Amino acid sequence: LYSSAASDVYKRQNQAAVAAYYKAVEENVFNGAIPLKHAQLAAIAASVASKCLYCIPAHTAMAKAAGATEEEIKTAVAIAADVALNSSMLYGNQFDMDEFLQMFSQ
Repeated sequence: LYSSAASDVYKRQNQAAVAAYYKAVEENVFNGAIPLKHAQLAAIAASVASKCLYCIPAHTAMAKAAGATEEEIKTAVAIAADVALNSSMLYGNQFDMDEFLQMFSQ
């Protein structure tokens, strides 16, 4: 999937490097330490956070192909929304970073 989309958006002289990059990402990231389904759910959340109109349907399809349920996909979207909400509230209200970090000290 990635390499066919890359064929259309990258200059011809970069095709080999782009293909190698996407092959390495697929082999080492999406099929790495995190199970594929979970990696695709994380990619959905990141896609939502970056508001990528291309990534959301692509990673949703790949998550489903990896066995993700509609409920898992909705949860990944909800996690992205929750992080965005809390980030906006903290940043917008200029919450003190030292105070915030103390909430999570071990």
